[in-house]
Amino acid sequence: MSVNKVILIGRLGKDAKHFNKHGVAFSLVTNTYSWDKARGEKIEHTDWHRVVVNMEEELDYCKGDQVYVEGLMRTRSWGEGAAKKYITEVIAKTHYLIARKGE
Repeated sequence: MSVNKVILIGRLGKDAKHFNKHGVAFSLVTNTYSWDKARGEKIEHTDWHRVVVNMEEELDYCKGDQVYVEGLMRTRSWGEGAAKKYITEVIAKTHYLIARKGE
């Protein structure tokens, strides 16, 4: 048995954009916190996620909007040898707008 499930709530780093006729992508930023016991201070960690939605219509998500995303992680590669590149993406199966920027 295996599970590949991702649930994120975060804010868009850029407006959602079509990258081909069947897909829309956007960057989603999430923040987590930890406690530095030695210094006695809270530390914020910021993570950026590339989210891909397989759809043909436009998404009305704009930079700063808060969005819920549920899907799976996928890593793909391109190029060869020393020039080989990798990217890990969240393939969204469910997504919706929680709040517009400033709300």
